[in-house]
Amino acid sequence: MGKRREPRKPVQEVTVRILGTDAHEHPFAEKVDALDVSRCGLRVRGLSVALKLEDIISVSHKDQKARYRVKWVAESGTPLQREAGLENIAPEKNIFDFPLPIPILDPYAGPSAGERRTAQRLRCAASAELHPDGQGAPMMASVVDLSLGGCFIEMPMPLRKGTHLTIGLWLNEVKVQANAVVSNVRPGFGMGVEFKDVRPEEQAKLRDYIAKIPRYPFQGKR
Repeated sequence: MGKRREPRKPVQEVTVRILGTDAHEHPFAEKVDALDVSRCGLRVRGLSVALKLEDIISVSHKDQKARYRVKWVAESGTPLQREAGLENIAPEKNIFDFPLPIPILDPYAGPSAGERRTAQRLRCAASAELHPDGQGAPMMASVVDLSLGGCFIEMPMPLRKGTHLTIGLWLNEVKVQANAVVSNVRPGFGMGVEFKDVRPEEQAKLRDYIAKIPRYPFQGKR
């Protein structure tokens, strides 16, 4: 069985603008060519910057834009160099002005399971109460995706990478608490948080909530 959730549509002469922070923490903005697209993903070519896996970047086409996660980057010296695969964080949103393939499972095999995320990350809409170490007042923010191992929190001015904090997740009527650390930072977008030392009873509540999150068509392991 394949790893893609739906077929890709090959395209020609389609340019997108990408914006974010590169692997060296430098901001960038450039135009690249789209090679194939789907509701859930996009392959681009013509990169002049080094992207970092799992980073969140902005992708725009004409007057539409969306956030994408960097899922793979071709190694230098390979036939695919200067290419990257991006995953649409909100696959229900189509930024392109042409129809995309019907969501059916694609037989493409893709990278090996060992190269993929072990904890399935799903898009959600939840609130978080953050208590960073060394700061008094709590901070409120929105959680946009979630897994058993962590979450991504939208914040225009995220905390520093490596910041330890206590996080309270409001998952419907249930509150889940955990110790956590900021694992990656995307200025202007938000930050990735990795859960640490989650008590078994809290992990059980988290697992129950994740099991009930609706999967976008053929949601697979990331």
